[in-house]
Amino acid sequence: MSFSVQVKDELCEVVAPDRESMLAELSAMVLFSRAFERGNCVLQTENRGVADRFIDFLVDEFDTILTLISAPNPKRRGTTRYTLAIDNSAQREQIRRRFFREGEPRIDFAPLENESNRSAFIRGAFVTCGSMNDPHKEYHLEFVVAHHDLAADLASLISELDIPIKLTRRKNSYVLYIKESENIEDLLTLMGATKASLEIMEIKVMKDVRNKVNRVTNCETANIGKTVAASTKQVDDINLIIQKRGLDYLPDNLKEVALARLDNPEMSLNELVEELHFSISKSGLNHRLKRIGELADGLRKG
Repeated sequence: MSFSVQVKDELCEVVAPDRESMLAELSAMVLFSRAFERGNCVLQTENRGVADRFIDFLVDEFDTILTLISAPNPKRRGTTRYTLAIDNSAQREQIRRRFFREGEPRIDFAPLENESNRSAFIRGAFVTCGSMNDPHKEYHLEFVVAHHDLAADLASLISELDIPIKLTRRKNSYVLYIKESENIEDLLTLMGATKASLEIMEIKVMKDVRNKVNRVTNCETANIGKTVAASTKQVDDINLIIQKRGLDYLPDNLKEVALARLDNPEMSLNELVEELHFSISKSGLNHRLKRIGELADGLRKG
């Protein structure tokens, strides 16, 4: 099951608290389903829960007689497309007059002044024309709308709720989209998909933890690489001195450090400090190894 289907299934379980909220949600479903633009076809959806919800609302309010047809979706293999149709032209016109503003598919903002109705309306819009990507891969929620003015109306409604949303054109449609995870969480919660919102929060936490672990691992890997490179150079320097002048070429304080490094080439400076039989700081040990390197460089040049 895709995350988008999961969200719509959760939204279809939300119980409208009153008739006004139900009508607000139904009006959005009518407006954003491209209703009455396909002859007697009112709604096409891949979600059976959305189809059933639309039927319930229309029957409750208008006592509408609908035909529900299910068939394989030709555009998406393995899915079913549900088509709702109202054969009675008088009933179609009654619904059109009820929800279209002056005959145009525009939002009537007057009934949406209270929070419950606004939430219901946006919920109806999302289950009808919205979708969401898998948050494991990408944070992206969108509404695909047929008409520019209707899309602008919805953008205005959502923006007034302090949820930024962008509007763009995609072929013959207008797309409202949100990419910021916090804003997606807020919108899902507003619509009633609290489980989906919490799941995004959990996914985000896991991503943050994974990124931190990766950063630490990368840092440790880089440090190991530096340690190995430095140790290899130090061992090469010591072997050069032994080959050209012998170990006794080194003063006693450097000789003991050289022998410790040869015996423990894999150790970091901190570990090598612990291995030595005399007290010395990390910076002191580093200084002596640098001195050995300078002596080796001198032999290379001379």
